[in-house]
Amino acid sequence: MSLLAVKTFYEIFCSPISDLSWENELLALMRVVIAGLLGLVIGFERTRRQKEAGLATHFIVAAASALFTCISTSLVSTVGVDGERIAAQVVSGVGFLGAGMIFFRRESLRGLTTAAGIWATAAIGMAVAVGQIIVAIGIVVVIVALQEILHLKRVKKRNNVHMILVKFYYDDEIMSKVLEYFHCDSFHRYKITKSDSAIIAEAVVYPQQKLTAYELSEFMSENSDILSIERLEDL
Repeated sequence: MSLLAVKTFYEIFCSPISDLSWENELLALMRVVIAGLLGLVIGFERTRRQKEAGLATHFIVAAASALFTCISTSLVSTVGVDGERIAAQVVSGVGFLGAGMIFFRRESLRGLTTAAGIWATAAIGMAVAVGQIIVAIGIVVVIVALQEILHLKRVKKRNNVHMILVKFYYDDEIMSKVLEYFHCDSFHRYKITKSDSAIIAEAVVYPQQKLTAYELSEFMSENSDILSIERLEDL
């Protein structure tokens, strides 16, 4: 009996919104709220990582996507208007929103995963709006679980060797010392700029061994031409 009740509830809750009756409006409202709550789950994971988009952003994206999709489906079934265009524009709009979160700084591409998460959150909201609740919940679980697994791998990777950004006054001798200290044949990349009548070089190297902060500070103290040493990470 309980299985029959669950099946009946699922068929009603996940049925298409075919008219503008108050029952269907209430059903649409429930779907928008559920979509927002699922967005909160992804937003909570992003907030824990201290990323650009957090709880509020993911909730609004998921809820708004669900609302736009509900409007789209109701227009198709009630007025006969091509409401599918509304749902199609949701994807484009979220794409612009995600693009604003991606930026390149200090040799690293940042915000790409968060932008992809916003895009996926919009898809989850749209799935809830058309009644694919199980699919939406399943995707949320997969995304959060995958992020947790990858985060554990990144934590483990922190104990390994990372790229190093070294800033120093340009000189052939100090360049040779940097390559020798990090046991490298050449720089991964470098940039030379002029500042206050001095030439500054920024070189990225792949160290062949793990170095502690104390060892790096000693190397800097022995070479006054070195301005800074910074570890680069893929975030």
